[in-house]
This record gives sequence, structure tokens and C-alpha cells, in this order.
Amino acid sequence: MKLKFKNQQFQTEAARAVTDVFRGQRNHSMLEFTHDMGRSADGTQDLFDVVGFRNQPITVPPGQLLENIREIQMPAQLKPSETIDASDLRLTIEMETGTGKTYTYIKTMYELNKLYGWSKYIIVVPSIAIREGVCRSFEIMSEHFAAEYGKRIQSFIYDSKQLTKIDQFASDSNMHVMIINTQAFAARGEDARRIYMKLDAFRSRKPIDVIAATHPILIIDEPQSVLGTDKKNATRNRLKEFKPLFTLLYSATHRADDIVNMVYRLDAMDAYNKKLVKKISVKGINQKGSTATNGYLYLESIELSKGNPRARIGYDKRQANGVKQVTQMVGDGFDIYQQSGGLEEYAHGYRIESIDGYNRTVRLLNGTVLYKYQGFDTSVTIPEGVTSIADGAFSAVKDLASVTIPEGVTEIGAAFKGCASLKTVTLPSTLEKIGNEAFSGCTALESIALPAHLTAIGSNAFSSCQALESVAFPKSLTSVGEKAFYQCT
Repeated sequence: MKLKFKNQQFQTEAARAVTDVFRGQRNHSMLEFTHDMGRSADGTQDLFDVVGFRNQPITVPPGQLLENIREIQMPAQLKPSETIDASDLRLTIEMETGTGKTYTYIKTMYELNKLYGWSKYIIVVPSIAIREGVCRSFEIMSEHFAAEYGKRIQSFIYDSKQLTKIDQFASDSNMHVMIINTQAFAARGEDARRIYMKLDAFRSRKPIDVIAATHPILIIDEPQSVLGTDKKNATRNRLKEFKPLFTLLYSATHRADDIVNMVYRLDAMDAYNKKLVKKISVKGINQKGSTATNGYLYLESIELSKGNPRARIGYDKRQANGVKQVTQMVGDGFDIYQQSGGLEEYAHGYRIESIDGYNRTVRLLNGTVLYKYQGFDTSVTIPEGVTSIADGAFSAVKDLASVTIPEGVTEIGAAFKGCASLKTVTLPSTLEKIGNEAFSGCTALESIALPAHLTAIGSNAFSSCQALESVAFPKSLTSVGEKAFYQCT
């Protein structure tokens, strides 16, 4: 079966954001140089020279580069760059998981080649598994991009024991990309050291010297994992030895202190609004489904330790006495469908792809994104598609002043307990139940309009809401719990 790919406008925009940085760069053919073919085993050197090809240098003056970057950032409401380091130019691209990040940076390579002639690229990834996935992406997208651009990228995985492909990378003027994982050049093992060694099998040359001579464009996939937190670690230092023309950083979850010259952003909410991911869930905000008809799933917490971050999630699970909601501590690769007892609602891509402890997110293979609410906003509009708000979703968020709950929500648990600054709450007409302690301790809440279909208010639901003076009960209300309005004005 041949896969068909569709050009998405946002992917084109992301590629253009990168290429526009270099407006004013002339489209040169590849720069030729004498390619060092090394020495044979007997120490003799070849009598003929081999031409190598490297990327042409950036000819746009630094001041013009900065102006170009700012012209991209300002309309997109991105933080304007104040200065740039032309000797270590880095551009940040933020793309939500599930929106075709790999497709986008492959397209960007083609566009850079078409506009400016640059043909040498290296993709750096954090693991062997991702390396294999990227390599596979090049294979399955080969026909698609060849049809669009009339040429193919020659791609290969760096292997310290198969170095002939590096010679081809350096000596061919066509588009080439090398895919390498950090362990292959920044670890302490013998394989990682080989890239810096003069090797008999490589005619007494260092692989890194041959690669660096091409001045490749580096693409770092998931830089928060590739680069790590230590600014002086081995990976960061070793990357400099590739002598890149410039570096592109692609991720959904960049570390804040590594974001530099952001030229494109498609964050989780943008992706949700463009219908590029299936749903966004916030801690305690979930697709409720006691019969598992709506794919109940939420992120309760993320725990950090010396190893990889782990997440506690809530989901439906088939048990002997029916479907129950459970919570469980999980890691990367956790298969919700399998662990749920094969519930159909989790059948398609409900496997954890990554857990990001820095941004408090969990991503699934199908594009679903789970968020833990951080409490930074004073006003929150909960996304459509949510059907219930569980206990603790926004509890004790001190700055939250306004919340809008969308149509479709039928139940609110003890979600806003202790939100002392909360003044305004917009409830949906679909709401049927306000649970125990739902708004307890919301001392600034002055009024609330209960919807016409509300049937139950739980115990202490509005207790200690000292500014609340009056409430109109709908005719549908059949149950009001003990001390529901205790210590209200």
C-alpha cells in the first residue's frame, strides 16, 4: 500500500518561517573543495584529488538576518530577538506532537535547497528508536517529495563501522542527510569515540573532520532531550565539532532557557483549534465515561526522579464487576488500550509516546495531549469536548479569577475548591450536577447563575463563599447537600 501525503498549510508556513530568515541570500551552487581521501594502509596518498561539496556560507549580513527574524516574529506574536550570534545561529520551531514535525523539517530542507542551494544536512535525535523512526519517515515520504520537488534526498544512518557513506555525503553535490543519535558521538563508549579517531578503515582520517568540512545544517529533533540541562555537557560541546552552518531546533516542549530566535510556533492550543490533535485534557478535566463510551482519560500528576519522568493518569478499566475508573503510575510506552482490558475507546493510538516533566505534559501516539494545569492564568476557558471536571482540577489556584465552562459538561467535582480569587463562573446549560465542595472556599465569588437542567448540588458545594449573596434555584433541582451554602452571606 502506498501512503499519500497532503500538503498542510501550517507545515508550509513553518518551512517558510525558516527560509525567510535568509532573505537576501543568493542561490549558489554547492561550494567545491578538495576532499581529503586519506591514506591507504601502506601510508601512500592517492595521486588524484577528489572534489568535495560543502554548503555555501551565509552571505546575509548579521544585521539583515536579525531584521528578517524580527519581521517573522512580530506578526506571529513571538518574542522578538534582540540580538543574534551569527557564528552560532540557531532557530527555534515549536510544533505540537502529532502535527507532522518530521514532514515539516524534511520539507524545510527541500525549500532551503530550492531557494539557496544548501544540500548537506544532519538530523540529531535523542535515541535509537527515534533515529529508526526518522529514517523510516524518509523512506515512506521519498516518492511524495520527489514528485513535488523533482529530486530525492539521499538519507542514511551514521554507523561507525560503515563509513563509506560519509565519503558519499561529502563528495556528492546532491542532497544528503545523515541521521545520528546522541549516543553515537557524545557517549563514553568505544563506538562513540570512533567518530573522533583516525581510523585505518577510513584511510587514517577522522569521520568528524570529513563531516565538518561540508558545513552541514544541523536539525535537532527534540532538543530538550538531545541537549539536556547542563550547558557544558558533552553533547553540547560535541555538536560544535560538526561546524554547522546553522542549527534548527524542532520540538513541542523546548526548555525555556534553550529557546532562541523562535520563528514559528504551533502550540497545543493552536493545534487543537486547527483540529490537528484530537483533544486536550487538563488535570482533572476529562472525557467522562463510566461505561467507557467517551474515552475517559486525564493526567493527575507527573513525578520526577533520577530516571525518566513518570505520570499518574486516570482511565477506564474493564474489571470483573464492570468498567471502573482507575489511576495508575505509568511510563513511556504504556499501552492504555491493553491495560484497560481492551476497551474499544482506547483502540486507536492510546499509547504513551512521551512524558515531559518540564512542561507537565503527556503525549499519546494518536495526537492526544494531556496537560497538568499550572495555575498561571487569571482567566481560563475550558476547551469544547470536555464532559466533566474532576476533583482537584483547579483547587487552590490563587490567581484564577474567571472560568468559562463549555457546553457538554454535565458534572463538576471538587474542582475549584479554595480558588480565593475566583469571581466569575460561566456554567453551561448542560450541567446536571455540582459535586461536593465544588466551589468551597471561593471567597470572592459574588454570584452564580445555575442552569435550567441542574438536578443536584452536593454537600459544601459553595461553603465559605462569603461574597455570595443570593442564588436562584432552577425548577429542575431535586437535591441540595448538607451545608451546601454554609457561611455564605
